[in-house]
Amino acid sequence: MSEKRSVLDISDWPGWDGFIKLYRRCDEAPYPETSRAAFLLCFEGGFRASEALQIKPEQCRINDQAVVIYNAVVLKKKVKTMRNVPIRLDVHNPLGYEFKELIEDCRGKYLFPKHTGFERTYVPDEMSSRMTLYRRINEVGDLFPHSLRAYRAMMLVSERGFTVQDLVEWFDWTTADMAVHYTRTRDMAKKMGITELPI
Repeated sequence: MSEKRSVLDISDWPGWDGFIKLYRRCDEAPYPETSRAAFLLCFEGGFRASEALQIKPEQCRINDQAVVIYNAVVLKKKVKTMRNVPIRLDVHNPLGYEFKELIEDCRGKYLFPKHTGFERTYVPDEMSSRMTLYRRINEVGDLFPHSLRAYRAMMLVSERGFTVQDLVEWFDWTTADMAVHYTRTRDMAKKMGITELPI
């Protein structure tokens, strides 16, 4: 975890079948409940690690069509801003329903609260640390929070037909360059339908 990681270190969007298999690895992680919470927060909201830690259930509104996270802080800008994050609940986002349950079942002030004593107990009114969030995601399978942010961008393009401009607005990015960086094709042969390259 000490080396610098990039969104380009991950593969292309694997489709829901492949991505659900990745998510199910949370069940085998040392702390499944907190791994699921970390995974869902970073993926569904497309948050940076420090942004995910600050999300509270009181910021979330739910109906039968969507979850909206209101006033989510956006970091890495010269001026701190907020964004509203709409998350559609349907077959094109099956993990949205698990995220909805995470919010509804939350017993504390934060969706990813601080845990103590080897994760056995939690401190409901305190925010967890970035390191804990990183560890819980990394234990799922050599992932990091920005991996899930990139997968979210790729999912929005693949499953929702988002354009570069749509991504810029959804993530509250300042330039289209970020949208291109997060969603660029890693495996051009696969995209073209080539399953085996001649060698």
